[in-house]
Amino acid sequence: MSHTCDKRISTDDNSPLAYYNNIMIRDYNTMASVATKGSGLLNRLLVQARPQLDVFLKYAKVELTPPTPGDIPAIRQSIVKEAWLNTLVTAEVIFWFYIGECIGKRHLVGYNV
Repeated sequence: MSHTCDKRISTDDNSPLAYYNNIMIRDYNTMASVATKGSGLLNRLLVQARPQLDVFLKYAKVELTPPTPGDIPAIRQSIVKEAWLNTLVTAEVIFWFYIGECIGKRHLVGYNV
């Protein structure tokens, strides 16, 4: 489907109206060809992306659903375990940070100023 406009005013007419009319027609024809090519490109893109989109939707239906009421006890149990583990890791990092500070300043309390 091609959209073109052939309503040009003759180039013998040197009026500004003819000049701007011809520019507008040229721009219209350019945009019409860009729109036609763009829609064809979009259709090809959708055809090529369809298999990946189908796979994504298949996994999204399973992985992105909210938890059911039967899942909540298992989630709570794993959250408590992870929270305790994260607390221990944080305490270890803080501990080693302060040990490094004491080694770096070569004193237990304060810096030598």
